[in-house]
Amino acid sequence: MKAKPKKSAVALLLILLIIGVIVVIRLAAPSKETDNEGHDAIPVTQIKPESSASEVEQTEPKFNGKYLTDVPHVYQKDTYPTGCESVAAVSLLQYYGSEITVEDFIDNHLPKTDYPYYEGNKMYGDNPWNAFIGDPYSSSGYGCYSTAIVKAMQSAVSEEYSIHAMYNMSLNSLFENYVKQGHPVLIWATIEMKEIQKSYTWTMPDGEEFTFVSPEHALLLIGADEVNYYFSDSMRQDAVVSYPKDACEAAYTALHTQAIAVMPNH
Repeated sequence: MKAKPKKSAVALLLILLIIGVIVVIRLAAPSKETDNEGHDAIPVTQIKPESSASEVEQTEPKFNGKYLTDVPHVYQKDTYPTGCESVAAVSLLQYYGSEITVEDFIDNHLPKTDYPYYEGNKMYGDNPWNAFIGDPYSSSGYGCYSTAIVKAMQSAVSEEYSIHAMYNMSLNSLFENYVKQGHPVLIWATIEMKEIQKSYTWTMPDGEEFTFVSPEHALLLIGADEVNYYFSDSMRQDAVVSYPKDACEAAYTALHTQAIAVMPNH
C-alpha cells in the first residue's frame, strides 16, 4: 500500500508552479525605460521640422555685424533722377515682402504738385511736406519730405504695415533701436553727405515762406561701425555704401532730422 503525499509537499509544488508562471510573465512583458534617477522615463517622439535651416534664414534679417545684407537696392539715375524718396520707400516696402514697383508708387500713390514759379521777383510754390514738388521722372524735380512719403506708403500698402514717422532722433539711436533689430530706416540727408550747396526760398499758399535746400536726398540707413554709417543709396550703383558719421549727422540735421520706419502688422 502506497503512502499518500504529505500536504506540505503539495503546497510547495503549488508555490513553485506559481513562481514559475510569474517569472515567465515578467520575461515576456516589455521593460520600462528609466531616467538617470531611476524614475520612469517618458517616451519622446522626434519630429522633423517642416522647414530647412536655409528656409528659416530667408525670413530672418541678415545682419553681418555692420549692416543688413538683404535690403533691396534700386539705382535711380536712369529712370527716376529726382525720385530718391519714392525709390527708398519702395525698397523699404519690398524688404518686408511688398511687390509694389517704383512706377506704381509714383504714378498711383505719391502726392505731386507743380513746380515753383515766379511772379515778378518773388517765387511761389507748394509745401514739400505735403507733396512732391515737380516731376520725379525729371532731372528738374525738387523733392518731398517725410509726411508726403508716409501718406504715399499708407496708400500703397493699406493696413498691411505700420508706417512710423520719426523726428529728432540721432542716427545712432535709429541704428541701435531699428537697424540692429532688423529694420532699415529711411532718412533724409544730402547727396553723398555733402554740405548744402544752394537753397530756394518760396512763398507757400498759406503765406509762409519755405526754404528748400539742395542737394536733398533720401536713402536707407542699414548699418554702422565705429567710424561710418552704411546705406542703401539709390544714387550709387553699389548695393551698400558708407559715409563718415560726422558728415552723415550734419547732412541729416540739415534736412530736419526726419526718418521713416516700417513695421509689418503680422
